[in-house]
Amino acid sequence: MTLERYNPIVIGLIGLFTLFSINIGFDLVPDIQTPADAEQTNPFVTSDGTYHRYARVQGDSFQIFANDQWTDILVKGVNFGMAKPGHFPGEAAINYDEYLRWFDQIGDMNANAVRTYSIHPPQFYRALRDHNEMHPDSTLFLFQGIYANECVLGNAGNAFDPALTRSLRSNIESTIDVIHGNLRSKGTRDVPMGSYDADVSGYVIGLVLGQEWEPSLVMGTDTAFEGIDDLVGTYISTIGGSPFEIWLAGMLEHIASYGSSRYSFQAPLSFVNYQVLDKLDHPLEPVRCNDIASVDPDHILASDTFFTGLFATLHAYPYYPDFMNLEYGQDQLGSEGKDKSSYAAYLKDMRSHHTTPILVGEFGLPTSKGLAARNVDGMDQGALTEEEQGRFLSDLFSSIVDEGLLGGIVFSWQDEWFKTTWNVRSAVDIEGKPDWYDPMNCEENYGLLSFSPGAVQRIAIDGNMDDWAALGSVQLSNGSALTGPSIIMMNDEGYIYIRIDLGELAGYDVRLLLDTLPDHGIGKIGSGTSGSEGMEFMVDIPGDGPASLFVDSAYNVLNPATLGTEDGFVPLEMVTSNEQMIPCTGEIVPVGTFQAGVLVKGTYDPVQAQTPLYDICTSADGRSMELRLPWGMLNFRDPSRKVVVGDVLNEGPRSSVNIDGISVKALVLAGPDGQDSGDDASIIASSGAYHTWDTWDAPTYHERLKGSYRTMMEAFAAE
Repeated sequence: MTLERYNPIVIGLIGLFTLFSINIGFDLVPDIQTPADAEQTNPFVTSDGTYHRYARVQGDSFQIFANDQWTDILVKGVNFGMAKPGHFPGEAAINYDEYLRWFDQIGDMNANAVRTYSIHPPQFYRALRDHNEMHPDSTLFLFQGIYANECVLGNAGNAFDPALTRSLRSNIESTIDVIHGNLRSKGTRDVPMGSYDADVSGYVIGLVLGQEWEPSLVMGTDTAFEGIDDLVGTYISTIGGSPFEIWLAGMLEHIASYGSSRYSFQAPLSFVNYQVLDKLDHPLEPVRCNDIASVDPDHILASDTFFTGLFATLHAYPYYPDFMNLEYGQDQLGSEGKDKSSYAAYLKDMRSHHTTPILVGEFGLPTSKGLAARNVDGMDQGALTEEEQGRFLSDLFSSIVDEGLLGGIVFSWQDEWFKTTWNVRSAVDIEGKPDWYDPMNCEENYGLLSFSPGAVQRIAIDGNMDDWAALGSVQLSNGSALTGPSIIMMNDEGYIYIRIDLGELAGYDVRLLLDTLPDHGIGKIGSGTSGSEGMEFMVDIPGDGPASLFVDSAYNVLNPATLGTEDGFVPLEMVTSNEQMIPCTGEIVPVGTFQAGVLVKGTYDPVQAQTPLYDICTSADGRSMELRLPWGMLNFRDPSRKVVVGDVLNEGPRSSVNIDGISVKALVLAGPDGQDSGDDASIIASSGAYHTWDTWDAPTYHERLKGSYRTMMEAFAAE
């Protein structure tokens, strides 16, 4: 990196680590093969002067070189994580066949790009190369991320921290070696083990630096190094840059310098930014840390010697931060913008304030049963069907295109079982999270590809009871019944399944009582329906009308502020936002909640073309019903190890208990004089069952393309 004019402090912190050999040692070894030795089979290869150029940013478009000319390309991509069920990302467990199959499915979806956040294992790059060589008409271009190590980043008080700068520069060099198929790794925190021998540099459409930076890091850097001079590098410079922007520019300079000097290679460059750090002012934002710092890509410029250009990468979601609703909601728009969603209005505002072209590097919506944030246009963070996910994703992508951006990259390709969301995190054990599926958890349900629990789908909640008879050796728990309904139970990595055969009792209201925590819970429901001692949950299933799950008030852990504030069972609620104050008005925004216990109820319909995603479904004759309840809905911290949330009211929020199984009691109820059952209902029949299961270390699952996949296939084809 050439520094013609730079503050001496910055030279000392950045320039100290310019040697190529830093952090290579015995763990990362560049191959002896040089790019000139490798056979060039990539159809997108060209040269300009001494630099290979396969992609560039020109005006408001990406361009690729194909058929001896530069061609505009609208980015239609998906983001790739490194995890699958049973594994954290750092285990790099996805194999070649899985990558190749997914690339083929992504190509079939009419996408043209994939994005990674960090270096994937070697099989990722081999599979990408092989897919593109086998399917030249559905080439997938690569946005390769360059990640800052989270451990090092977490210990850095500012971006110029020597350990952070050294680590990130090493990752930059390793990343560029990797995409050129020129690295052997024994395995480090940042580079998975293996020989990187697939040269995919000709498919690289962009290199994206970093991640969603904490506002405190940006503020700490800007405060500690206030007044430092702008960077004037060989390839990258700043004008009016803040210290953090100058540090980013220095890292981009190193990317350009290393690629140019070692491989005669350049690709469009960017860094990650998101709504919390955008350059706009948001006076209505109630969460102070979401509007205390900004990073402006317009302050970073490319020199005449950097031919491929810069672009801005923006992670943009419709429901977060709160200013997306408060400032860009329909009631906040003028008459000119009434036909725009809040998301489109935000993108329009961003585009009008930037000269650097913008790529939406993340946009997405989860298909979770739980909810974590709301959007004024219904594009919520959760509680969406797959059809709704697809429709809203298509709308978001249309807004991206309509507002003149470079394109968009869907978050994400696959569901990610290891993740947790802020409003369920205290109720689960992080260590075991990859081993089970939680529909209540928004963060693990963003994918277009579902990792559905179980090696195959054994029970479909559709009202057809034939699949229960076909279970064979699958572990079942059968309840004993005299005059009451019979109960059959089973489970997989995501749900407890319960079948209730009512027989001649069909049509009456049913209540299920579940005991999950020993020596805890409620022993009486209402004034007339005595139940067993120690029940934590109640499922109310009227003969007509919606069904719901209720929880002991002292065990309603997803809404901690209400713990123990009432007697008896209360509706299961999740907190979606904390109490906040709008700074410029002083208005108090109350706590937001979501009725998470509502169960979708249906009746078997053999003529339906697609099985609906019911929670409860009755057979056509009404004599049987089946339901599924997510482990997370029943306060399991880790069902794979039989661990539930403990007595949080008396023992604290992290209390846990190992259990053996679950007791279930079914009550058939009748109200007085034929009325609907209520608090004065009487029990006309009852029965019970106990379900236990084997713990597991390696979860079973099967892949399933969600309904949103086909919707995005059509959306991408239309643009």
